[in-house]
Amino acid sequence: MRTASFLAAAAAILAGCAGIFAPELRAQSSDLPAGAVAANVEIGRNLSAIGSCETCHTAPGGAAFAGGRGVVTPFGTIHSTNITPDPATGIGGWSRAAFADALRNGRARDGSHLYPAHPYDHFTGMVAADIDALYDYILTRPPVRKAATRNDLAFPYNVRALLGVWNFAFLDRSLWRVDASADAETQRGAYLVETVGHCGACHAPRNVAGARSGKTLAGGMADGWEAPGLGTFDPAPIKWTKEALVDYLSDGWHPHHGTAAGPMRDVVRGLAQAAPSDIRAMAAYLTRGTPAQDPVRTQAALEAARARDYAGPSANPNAGERIFARACAGCHRAGSQTVPMALYAAVNAASPGGFIRATLAGVPSPRGSMPGFAASLSDAELAELAAYARARFASGPAWTDLPAAIKAAR
Repeated sequence: MRTASFLAAAAAILAGCAGIFAPELRAQSSDLPAGAVAANVEIGRNLSAIGSCETCHTAPGGAAFAGGRGVVTPFGTIHSTNITPDPATGIGGWSRAAFADALRNGRARDGSHLYPAHPYDHFTGMVAADIDALYDYILTRPPVRKAATRNDLAFPYNVRALLGVWNFAFLDRSLWRVDASADAETQRGAYLVETVGHCGACHAPRNVAGARSGKTLAGGMADGWEAPGLGTFDPAPIKWTKEALVDYLSDGWHPHHGTAAGPMRDVVRGLAQAAPSDIRAMAAYLTRGTPAQDPVRTQAALEAARARDYAGPSANPNAGERIFARACAGCHRAGSQTVPMALYAAVNAASPGGFIRATLAGVPSPRGSMPGFAASLSDAELAELAAYARARFASGPAWTDLPAAIKAAR
């Protein structure tokens, strides 16, 4: 029995280590044919927009797809790489096979492991034709010579070889499974959401190793913002409908839900360039299984939210209310044209990070931007304001440890 247990443990360790060392794929000129087929390049452009490839692989103020954008994780900051066709610092020497290996298995051309901040645990489900189209699009972008930015990771997270064990434990390399019971639009949406769109990279819980755990799309965290649950896990006071989600994903705003903020703003910026039919497909999948919206119930919820709006000072205002009256009531008050405070996701979230970050940095919006208050509110004032807003406009329990959340956001 002891020998059998030892052999089983040894087999598991060897299997985990099998992916640590991978052969280097030969550098070569790209496989892009002269005058790449325009239709295939357009398919790749659309997939890139849905997957936010340019957003993640572009540093603030930098050249498109040249990398350098930092992704903050619990393990340190990981910087995206240059994926322009520059042969020296980008992927100009990558074949289609090397590109597919990076997307599906998280391996660079030299055989080293990519960190799962690059969501290959989603891209592994992409079909070969879409990977080819994305390759054609990326390889037709202007080449930019820009070396990789060094990651800021402490030991042992900076040891790439250990990612072979992570892949063995957490990476499911099986291709996307089609739900034959769904209609064609919902099937398309499921594929886009679960693979190239990688919505679960933010909207799903993570375990201590940074891998997805629990229910898909049940809600998660992204850059200190709470990414709410989607579909049947939708926590919004007024539930998302397909049409509302189409509007929101297309331009980042809806009168029942407010403005996209934080990381979602970048997602919407990409989706605004995607095919409208694919946006509708994603919305169809994300609202599947949710009850049809009752207009009467929706109107009642909207009126209830408006009834909770700030209408003027109370008899004995506390410090938080006084700050709200001074800094916020000019826009967020009864009778204004803004979305009722009781409907904002950041106010209703279980954690205060989104509210704090939106208050500090502001929220740009084509329908009227909210300014940031980082310079005009002290930490103590911001804590009072957050506590007041939570108690006044939300139905959830009070937020705890606001000073720590504010320090993290600052």
